Amino acid sequence: MLASERSRTEILSPGKWQELRVAIKRECAAIGKTLELRLYDQDPNALIVERVRDGWVPKRLSLEYDSLALCVKWSCCDPAYNTGTIGFRSFNGSLLFEVNGRNTPLPEIVTVLVSCVVGD
Repeated sequence: MLASERSRTEILSPGKWQELRVAIKRECAAIGKTLELRLYDQDPNALIVERVRDGWVPKRLSLEYDSLALCVKWSCCDPAYNTGTIGFRSFNGSLLFEVNGRNTPLPEIVTVLVSCVVGD
């Protein structure tokens, strides 16, 4: 990453992280009408979503914004343990989400991540 791209990413990535957090929370609020979900979002650099069933937590999604690596690290326990990274790519003055080397739209990221806790 060039110095100018890194600088732009450092400036814009906190906003993209907040955009992702808001989208996940909005999706969980809609789903929470049919499933019991708990959200922990007191830390501005983290978000945890838990599915609750009969008092225990069979599924958990954790996301953390890493301001040094300029990415969002996620882990999902459903009960298999999966991890991944969501990066950022600068393009024409904008910042895009990047997953596995490709630009990935926010709705696709939200669908995949939230499915970790809501899928059977």
